[in-house]
Amino acid sequence: ILHDEIIVKRWCNKCDRDENDNDNENDGNCQVNIRNECMSSMIIKVFACYFAFMIVYNYLRTTFTSPGVVSLPEIPKKPSEAKKDASTSSSSRDNSIEWRSYEGRGGCCYIHLTFDREHEQILVDEYTRQTENKCLDDSPPEGTVFIPSHRPTYCRKCKHERPSRSHHCSTCKRCVLQMDHHCMWMNNCIGHNNYRTFIWTIIYLVAGCWYGVAILCVPFYDAIKQNIESHGWRFFYKNNTGFLDLPMPMELLQEVLDSGSLDVKIVIKLVFPFLCFVGMLLTSFLWSHLTYAAQGLTTLERMARERFERVQSLKKNGDENDNALPSTMLVVNPFDQGKCKNLINILGESIWLGLLPLKVTTRQAYPFSGKKKIE
Repeated sequence: ILHDEIIVKRWCNKCDRDENDNDNENDGNCQVNIRNECMSSMIIKVFACYFAFMIVYNYLRTTFTSPGVVSLPEIPKKPSEAKKDASTSSSSRDNSIEWRSYEGRGGCCYIHLTFDREHEQILVDEYTRQTENKCLDDSPPEGTVFIPSHRPTYCRKCKHERPSRSHHCSTCKRCVLQMDHHCMWMNNCIGHNNYRTFIWTIIYLVAGCWYGVAILCVPFYDAIKQNIESHGWRFFYKNNTGFLDLPMPMELLQEVLDSGSLDVKIVIKLVFPFLCFVGMLLTSFLWSHLTYAAQGLTTLERMARERFERVQSLKKNGDENDNALPSTMLVVNPFDQGKCKNLINILGESIWLGLLPLKVTTRQAYPFSGKKKIE
């Protein structure tokens, strides 16, 4: 509906350009031009398909990629399978583990994720080894605290040691490398291995929303302008559904059942505000994530830092006799390598590769050398 009545008619219609033609000739030309797409409408359609494809691609990559699980539990097996495994050699045993999609551990629509336990452990060991090799040799100087910590931690729930910047997800019941948050829309944790595709998913969603807004802004303005010219400026028009003058939901449903489609103006009044709302929401969401990434922090680490700073602020303005910690402490992020390098660690060496459906390996953010001066 929108493509034929808005894109083709607006961009491929030559009737408005030929003001000297009579009405009959114009009507005939309009009918011919609407049926035949021009180059402009084809370009608009190509960009729309491109945004849709990249959104789906990055979404699936985020959903069906392990965020970086620190410890994979043993697969529960039936007694019959256990007997078979006991009779086979250790080299022939299956190292794969399946996370069920309805448990929020990745996957979609009951399509489960299968991870290679051995490969996953290799990634964790490499992450740990690289971090330990470049780890700070000394403890933070007096009056300085490192957030996030550069030291390995111990998970009391999983009962094992985990690399620095790892956190336990209460939803997934597992520890995740460089965990940012658990996203219910992705049905997966967002961590070290899938944070890049998560960011690109949001980028393409934002671009797609504002692309649709740019295409529909003039038709939406014309529809609202026609209402005002016909009925004057009113907050409620004849349908009593507000400024947009939309029919009631049951009337919309009945129209779809009767005619199989909706009036173009109604579709515009529905889609344009929706794209504006989602676009503004996702833009603010993307801005916050890019801000955290530029600071070399995840969402959880940023929250921990803000919580620590609030406590220090309350302590500074509170009881001066409480000397458990200094009233003013310098908070340092040992993984901060500068805004540019921090974003490269997340988005990849070349931002242009994000415009293509390619798998890009992101760099690990290492803590700075102990020789670096803390100012």
